[in-house]
Amino acid sequence: MINRYGPYKRYKQVFGVTSHSNPDKEHTVVITDKGEWQCSCPAWIFHTPRKPCKHIQEAMKDQVVQAFTPKPITPKVEKVLNRFAAIEV
Repeated sequence: MINRYGPYKRYKQVFGVTSHSNPDKEHTVVITDKGEWQCSCPAWIFHTPRKPCKHIQEAMKDQVVQAFTPKPITPKVEKVLNRFAAIEV
């Protein structure tokens, strides 16, 4: 399942992608203002060179859908977004 949150600060688009291993967990996927994709999952954060993880690939497919109503950014998602600033891409 994918939740679309819309833009937030320096992110053009924010997605919440349900974890495959734990359906109660959601990974945050963003498109930066530079058009780069980022994910909060360990596979994306800790592996180099970075390549699109399965959560980014799902969000890329979902991005094709044009009409949507974004959900408000939750405090949990906002916390993850603020952590992205500390990750060097």
